[in-house]
Amino acid sequence: MMSRISGVLVSFLLLLGALRAEAAKPNIVVILTDDLGWIDTGVYGSQYYETPNIDRLAERGMRFTNAYSASPYCSPTRAAIMTGQDPGRLHLTAPSCHKPGARLTARQLGTYAMPPDHRVTSAQFVTRLNTTYITLPELLNDAGYRTIHVGKWHLGFDGYAAKDHGFDRAVCTGFYDPKFAGGHFAPYKARPPTFPEEIPDGTPRADTLTTCAIEEIDAAAKTGRPFFLNLWYFLVHGPIEGRDALIAEYEKKTDPRGQQKSPVMGAMVASLDENVGRLLDALDSRNLTRNTLIIFTSDNGALETGRRWVGGGKAPEPYHVTSNHPLRGQKGDMTEGGIRVPFIVSWPGRDKPGSVSDEVVCATDIFPTVLAAAGVTPAADQPLDGADIIPALAAQPVDRPRDAFVCHFPSGGEPATAVRRGDWKLLKYWAGNPDQTDKIELYNLKDDIGEASDLAAANPEKVTELKAVLDEYLRETGALVPRPNPNWKKRWHGWFGLYNAIITDTGDTLSIRSNGSSPVIKKDGSVPGKGAFTLSLSMRSTVRDPAGLLRWTTAKKKGFTRANTQAFKVANDGEFHDHTIEFTTGSSLRGLRLDLGRGEGELEIRQIVLRDGKGKVVGQYSTLGHQP
Repeated sequence: MMSRISGVLVSFLLLLGALRAEAAKPNIVVILTDDLGWIDTGVYGSQYYETPNIDRLAERGMRFTNAYSASPYCSPTRAAIMTGQDPGRLHLTAPSCHKPGARLTARQLGTYAMPPDHRVTSAQFVTRLNTTYITLPELLNDAGYRTIHVGKWHLGFDGYAAKDHGFDRAVCTGFYDPKFAGGHFAPYKARPPTFPEEIPDGTPRADTLTTCAIEEIDAAAKTGRPFFLNLWYFLVHGPIEGRDALIAEYEKKTDPRGQQKSPVMGAMVASLDENVGRLLDALDSRNLTRNTLIIFTSDNGALETGRRWVGGGKAPEPYHVTSNHPLRGQKGDMTEGGIRVPFIVSWPGRDKPGSVSDEVVCATDIFPTVLAAAGVTPAADQPLDGADIIPALAAQPVDRPRDAFVCHFPSGGEPATAVRRGDWKLLKYWAGNPDQTDKIELYNLKDDIGEASDLAAANPEKVTELKAVLDEYLRETGALVPRPNPNWKKRWHGWFGLYNAIITDTGDTLSIRSNGSSPVIKKDGSVPGKGAFTLSLSMRSTVRDPAGLLRWTTAKKKGFTRANTQAFKVANDGEFHDHTIEFTTGSSLRGLRLDLGRGEGELEIRQIVLRDGKGKVVGQYSTLGHQP
């Protein structure tokens, strides 16, 4: 009888010990903001935005001043958080996970695949986070956690959504399309709908996310399990819109630095901050703060100039969003403005309240840090690029798989890779020089955080050192790299030849030789204003057919349509003539194209001048230079 009682008692004590161990595990919250810049909060130096709650979080924990996203765009950073792997290793380097058609295997494109207006031949990158990767929620589920995702996902849908990657709960989320209507206020347009059905029109989406998150925290408490919460806000990504009352408050403010000046962005930051405060208050009131690790960061740097979306569309004119000053660049750039982000860690009892660290950290570090906090060992067969940064909370060194931060962005219009070791940062722009060789820049960030002084020429040994780090990184991760496009046709002040047009800058004129049906030149780029324009062209031609066309694209009509076409006659007697073409746009210009007659022949252009309806020069392209 005694042995039976003893056995029951031992079993009970073992169960009690297991429950206590479970309870001792910290709750974990990852707050990810969208497009929040390094200096878009008070604690990071903004004198325009007021963020008392984000500042309060920093006062409770540690603020990192040298923190980076894994990419200058969102989806790659999100994938890095979920896997602990760099986007380059994942081959998920573009924000394309909302697009139809799941591509799970990347491949280098052949040279035939790129048109002549692309300087480099890129690759086809994956468009979903593959479910074959072992993710944070899967590992934490096995460790007894209740795993919750609330908010933006942008890593796939229809088999690649948050639930498909192991989350117990995925609410107030769904397929994210940057172009969907509805914006930051109800009714929301996520697909499939995972928001509560009865939400009053006009309710801020951030408020709904926080309410959902708090409800999920309460539900987790009933299970007795620790929780892992991904709270990924849509703020402060476009559309640039905010609550009227908050906008009115910011209309009264000015930035003493003279940099940040958008009342609408101020309202968006204020809304984000309010909701961070709501979450902190909820944790406090439930006595959960003491045993909760919170990580707060952004998916990439801030967008400085965008287009204010109004009524589900986009206003035609550029709109000041924010300023990353003193950093250079913005979202999409590999300069500091595109990838340096806020990064705050609060874990009571493990950090020093109000402390600041200059340790270089990255979004990829979140995966191993969360696992270490939960007492979980990463999968042995899945490489890690991130590091556990918990030692940094105690001012101890971090053990990293490599001693440099590398951010690889082989996508987009200006593919580049950044390497930072210590205070030095190397930027490699793939095929970035006029002759399609790689462009190298070198900066000392301690002395020049704005990356204004390129020190590459004066420090060849440092360039060689960091290039070697980059080469080893590319070899070890298997990252794909852009290649020079042999079909690329060089540009003349932004104009380039299409189809059978071969252009040459002679120094005196732009020479164009047509070997086929039509000599066409094209130029991309925004032009401020809309309405009446006049394009003046000084040119001589020997093409057979003098039928010329001016075509244009606009913010609202992105193709060279028949409606956006104006015919003119090309003088083809071999002498220089001035041509004047008048046209009108309904929204701001995005591109110009000149079809300069038809058939074989030679042309030379001295100058192209674009004027608005008041006669002001808004674009001048000549052999004497280009003045916008």
